[in-house]
Amino acid sequence: MSWHNRAQYREAVALCLATLALGDDYRILLNLARSEKVLGIGSPREHYEQALAECPEADVGSRSSILSNYAELVAQQGDVKRALELWQQSLALKEQIGDVKGKAVTLANMAWLAGQQGDAEEERRLNLEAARALSDVRSWLDLVTVLGNLGSSGSEDDAAFLAQAMWLALRVEVPAEDSLNLAAAMIEKLGVDHEVAPKLAMAAILLVQMRGENHPQQQEMLQGASGMLMACAAARGIEPEKIESWLESEGLNNPNRFAPELMAGLEEMVEAGEWLFDRRMLGGQ
Repeated sequence: MSWHNRAQYREAVALCLATLALGDDYRILLNLARSEKVLGIGSPREHYEQALAECPEADVGSRSSILSNYAELVAQQGDVKRALELWQQSLALKEQIGDVKGKAVTLANMAWLAGQQGDAEEERRLNLEAARALSDVRSWLDLVTVLGNLGSSGSEDDAAFLAQAMWLALRVEVPAEDSLNLAAAMIEKLGVDHEVAPKLAMAAILLVQMRGENHPQQQEMLQGASGMLMACAAARGIEPEKIESWLESEGLNNPNRFAPELMAGLEEMVEAGEWLFDRRMLGGQ
């Protein structure tokens, strides 16, 4: 449903209802339920159930999509047991048809649910499995998200996961806001006095400038990134009037100098652990 994919949800609902008046169709019911879920109107749960009942067993792709979308709804409604059942059924179907990315997304959703239930061990296991699957299909943006989730678990290897996510963010077109949030999470984890922190802050400034050119909050994001850099300077006792000379002396105003140093610092944080993707796929060592 192209209207749903373009976020024209009300138009999608109207078209789906008009089409269903001519006869039921599980694919139309799926799109109707998806749009109703976003808008918070209608009976999305009923329509997911109806779509599931009418979807032929042979249409494995559509059935797995219905199950996955339905699981998201019931999870939001607090029906944890039913959501897990639906995601497990969807996962089995995605494995059956070799949908690796779909499998990874489902695993990440199940990890989120495990986290909501306070099962940190299961959350970590599922996220690790999702990360490896996303790496296999080179779904880098989704992998950055899962690595960020792994890096916010409160475990001793949080920094290593965040470092991998940031390494990717410097190599692929991660959106400006996500890049900024990732750099902020790393600085919070490491501390503003860490050697890598100023380089992370300066990288965030450059990424927001380059990737956030058309973002409506670009100026606010730049202020946030600049604030991180100023916090790093303050932690080093750099007075405001000496910021420029500090940036120059540290090479922070020269991407050709600080960017390689930042990459090396991120790689050093990971070396004691495990890379969840092959850096050679992106020109790494």
